Amino acid sequence: MKHRRRGVTGLLGVVLALVLVAGLAGCVKFTAGHPFAEEAPQDTPMATVQKFFNAMETKNFDDYVAVSPPGFRIDPATGQPISTEDMDALRDAWTTTDTANPHYWKAEFMDIEFVERENDGTNAVVEVNGGLIQYTGKEPFGTSEIKVDNFKDKPGRITLQKIGDKWYITGGGELSSSDEWETPPVSSP
Repeated sequence: MKHRRRGVTGLLGVVLALVLVAGLAGCVKFTAGHPFAEEAPQDTPMATVQKFFNAMETKNFDDYVAVSPPGFRIDPATGQPISTEDMDALRDAWTTTDTANPHYWKAEFMDIEFVERENDGTNAVVEVNGGLIQYTGKEPFGTSEIKVDNFKDKPGRITLQKIGDKWYITGGGELSSSDEWETPPVSSP
């Protein structure tokens, strides 16, 4: 059970890290919307970032896992793929709609703007420089209240790597900070 809890915490930490890419920018008016295509490919860095934001907004766990690097599903302690039981626990934490569940979170985006700043064919950086996020979640975001942040006030970067013919999100951070987060394995603490 402790191993599963650490895995859930690691996954939800990625959600928090992505929201912190923009930092806490203050309250602004927010109107929910669906700015993304339903199914985005991973053939470009921009499409992969779009797919990631869409996965967060729709709570589509399979798309979230799809944009995470292949090593994301490997237990670093054993080098083995995580168990089906642990993956099911992660899926439950990601998709819960029960607001009383400590793993509950929700993120909605409006008018998100991002641009590819670097791309050498293997590594890329996409800058998130506009739009809003409305979020809530006691465990991943540290708040049970609904908060709204503006990416224009604190733009962020998302780093990606191409493996085979697909791009994967490997980390990111705020443009104004040297702090960098990495996509951790699902079983990391």
